[in-house]
Amino acid sequence: MSKADGGWLRAPWVWTLLLLGCWGMPLVAQTFPAGAPMDPARGFGGEPGSTMVTVSAASLENILQRLEALEAQQAKAAAPEWEDVSSQKFTVKVGGRIMGDYIMFPTRHAPQDFQNYVELRRLRLFMAGEGYGVYFYKFDLGFEPEANEDEPDSAVAVKDILIGARDVPWLGKVELGYVKMPFSLEVLTSSKYISFLERALPTNYLPVRKLGFRSTNHSADESLFWQWAVFFDDFDAIEHQRVGDAQGVSVVGRAVTTPYYCQDGRYFVHLGLMGNWTSDRNHRLRMRTRPETHEGPRFVDSGTLLVDDYFDMGAQMAVNWGPWSVQSELFWRHTQGPAGNYDFYGAYAFASYFITGEHRAYKRSAAHFDRLKPYTNFWMVRGQDGVDWGWGAWQIVARWSFYDVSNAPLQGTLPVPDNPYAGVETNFAVGVNWYWNPYARVMLDWTYAWADYNHTPNGELSILGMRFQVDW
Repeated sequence: MSKADGGWLRAPWVWTLLLLGCWGMPLVAQTFPAGAPMDPARGFGGEPGSTMVTVSAASLENILQRLEALEAQQAKAAAPEWEDVSSQKFTVKVGGRIMGDYIMFPTRHAPQDFQNYVELRRLRLFMAGEGYGVYFYKFDLGFEPEANEDEPDSAVAVKDILIGARDVPWLGKVELGYVKMPFSLEVLTSSKYISFLERALPTNYLPVRKLGFRSTNHSADESLFWQWAVFFDDFDAIEHQRVGDAQGVSVVGRAVTTPYYCQDGRYFVHLGLMGNWTSDRNHRLRMRTRPETHEGPRFVDSGTLLVDDYFDMGAQMAVNWGPWSVQSELFWRHTQGPAGNYDFYGAYAFASYFITGEHRAYKRSAAHFDRLKPYTNFWMVRGQDGVDWGWGAWQIVARWSFYDVSNAPLQGTLPVPDNPYAGVETNFAVGVNWYWNPYARVMLDWTYAWADYNHTPNGELSILGMRFQVDW
């Protein structure tokens, strides 16, 4: 029995001492009557330096009762207080994002046909909420016109569709639904907070979301973070279903440590490992990517490969040092199939600097970057001495990335193989981001991309892109 329950008062040795004390008190009172003289040098029992204290049996009982009540009060204060949430309802929060892009290709020396375009890159609405103590949900839809290239009559794609619970023993936060794979730092950082118009080149071959179960947890001080998931291999986000006996499975996870973290993330070091094993649904895999644009042809393409399963491994690193920040990831994919085993590689690294002194916001409990809050929002008013300004936040960025699918096996016959664009693509990009406030910004990127093909003359092009975005 715990001390908080007063159990020590029920121990036999305690009551033995108390009974002896109660039985001996009358004797003490008789032997040393109240007010009787006493030699302070000898004290009670004749021992030098001791002091006699006289307590009646009634007073002792009162002290014990008060002590037991105090122990019970302390135990009640230490116990967790439970709140009845059975009558709660889910809260509802409505939000969304709008991103408008204009993309130009000033130079084009490539076998593919790249054309300038303007588009609503993202047009999203979501509802989210929580209730009943630990439960939460999110319902997020994308209304981009190009969401379904094959079925233009259907332009609504599911994004984050989930229901979950927090503080589950051993599992932490659990989610069931259509959610992001816990793999790349660049992918897990929301498009609202990434530093370029498009995510880094090698992340484009990764599936972003899958249908299944995801668990997220971290240590008490948040210096260790881990996340794992089990998914169906391929869920159609446009048709909202996948019909067939062969569904495939993916097992994904990542582990992150932030051994150095101070000033609420202004200075930190992020180090992580990630892995994925997928048993392919239809034994066909194709790796292709655009040159860090959203529209236009693919710049490199492995062609369709016959695979049974494949492994993805990678490492991730990020450092904030005041207004300076660097981020990098390495990727390796190993495929296994009837035609043989093949390896493919990718990597990127970028650096950023805030001219106005801010730092990239980082959410340690989720191990990804978060919403930036400028020191001063952008504003402009007419004052007595002219126009007064608020500058917002200004960030300059530079990135290098590459993607290697040159190991794709030759299919078909020369001079027209099935994968004429198998090869290596390398990109270099610079940009400027102007944050008007935490929810609106203007972005400007310039990218130079070149590709070394296995069976086709090499290609190169430059890309100039601008975006205005707002979310709420």
